[in-house]
Amino acid sequence: MKKTFSVVASSVAALLGMTPFVQPASAASQKEIFALGGGAFPQDHIYRIDLNTNTTTDLGSSGISFPTNLAMAPDRTLYYMNPFEGTYGPGHRLFSATLNSTNTALVGAPTAVADLPTTGFGIIDGLTVGPNGNLYMTGYGKSQIYRYNVGSNAFSTEVTLVGGGEFRSDLAFDPIDLKMVGLGIEPGSADRTLFQIPQAILEDGLDTAYTWDYYGGSTSAWVSQALNTGSQLGSNPDGIAFDPTNGDLYMSGDGTGVYQYDRVTAVRGALIPGTGDGSLNGLGYDLAFQTRASSINGVPGPLPIFGIGTALAFSRRLKRRIKASTEI
Repeated sequence: MKKTFSVVASSVAALLGMTPFVQPASAASQKEIFALGGGAFPQDHIYRIDLNTNTTTDLGSSGISFPTNLAMAPDRTLYYMNPFEGTYGPGHRLFSATLNSTNTALVGAPTAVADLPTTGFGIIDGLTVGPNGNLYMTGYGKSQIYRYNVGSNAFSTEVTLVGGGEFRSDLAFDPIDLKMVGLGIEPGSADRTLFQIPQAILEDGLDTAYTWDYYGGSTSAWVSQALNTGSQLGSNPDGIAFDPTNGDLYMSGDGTGVYQYDRVTAVRGALIPGTGDGSLNGLGYDLAFQTRASSINGVPGPLPIFGIGTALAFSRRLKRRIKASTEI
């Protein structure tokens, strides 16, 4: 088999302006879901669910009484909002928090990043970090998706939905299909299900009119999977996250905990962590997923920014242009 993985990884990284990441052969993956509290869990705290050890850790206070819209950047910075503070309209003051080296506690006081200029843009109820490092969020009632660049403090409307349906809740990027996926209300119905938007539309810098599209397309199992209020995800389906290494899908609802879903069949799996006793009821108000190499000699490994689907796509494009110096 020709072409070493390190050559391909380095070439991909160079193309993207990134530091190459090569997973050590002996390093296992540290898989974690981060969630906001609710119900039996203090609403002002942030929690970490370790999928390897099946445990939940209270990371500490968010610094505000009712944080919303959790997202996580590749550098492990957590972002969330206070919907009741801010100089623009209903609030939407963006905060950030820093994790310790083991992701088991918040370090220092959370920082107020900016008051987002969302007057007239609807209620923000979904937040994620895109592959380009920008923050993306939804505004239900207006059926829009917004983009915010933290570095330049630039806020813009990227997508306005047309043809019925509504953007409603949490967002996440699918590392396999390279599309942004979110919870929404389908056209002509009160049913909630998953929608998808091509990544290129979100990154063109324009306010693009976009017609509702089911996750997986019009023939997928999600067309008939109704995540109705009061059903599988409780009173409010409210969180979505993908494992960036293999595309596994996780969703949550206020008061019901976190579940894994089959991305193809749309079938709900077991409660995460797998207690099955209802002890996690209330956990899962918005989700964020983090995967990184386990620590080596006490030093946490780097985070792969792109998942398997992205890496394979780029490696195929580069295949004809890369000449390996060794064979494996």
